[in-house]
Amino acid sequence: MDIFKIVQTFASLTQESVLNTLSLSRSFRQCYIENTEMLPVSINPLVDAHFNQRLRETAHSRILYSLLTGSNVVKKHFIKFFLDIDVSANDITIPYPDKNRIDLTIKGKNFFLIIENKVNGAQEQKKQVDRYVDIASKIYPSKEIYVLYLNQDGYTYPSEYSLSSKVKMKLGKNFICKNYKVDNLLAELV
Repeated sequence: MDIFKIVQTFASLTQESVLNTLSLSRSFRQCYIENTEMLPVSINPLVDAHFNQRLRETAHSRILYSLLTGSNVVKKHFIKFFLDIDVSANDITIPYPDKNRIDLTIKGKNFFLIIENKVNGAQEQKKQVDRYVDIASKIYPSKEIYVLYLNQDGYTYPSEYSLSSKVKMKLGKNFICKNYKVDNLLAELV
């Protein structure tokens, strides 16, 4: 056997081994992705609550944020459940809740969802929902703007003080009012 054939055989075996390893690696990666999506969402409500004065006003938003950003399955299911829109989880962005702005926003290519949490007796602010819709309308057309108004006192809609009749009419069926206690929202998510 000459040296050329030995080198050629060795190169062929090495190439085959590398290709098999890459194929196995791709299969493992796909299996890993599929199985991690099935794991329960891991959140720490104590960290999200921050044990401070703002707990009553913002903890629900931070916990909801943790749930939604912790799993693509939960994120997609949430949008499908509330907006009846099929969307890829990769097309959804959820900025961290800012204490001075909208409680939570979820943005996609063809929707802008405003989530307003009115739990634990949080007070309405003047033209609050109107302002939020105005912010969204600078980027999205009216038909793609949604408001999810979450509360714990039945299905209490915001008053004219927070949501004007004009904006309420503009939103139409894109205004969704849900109750944390009755609708069992967390069970729907996970």
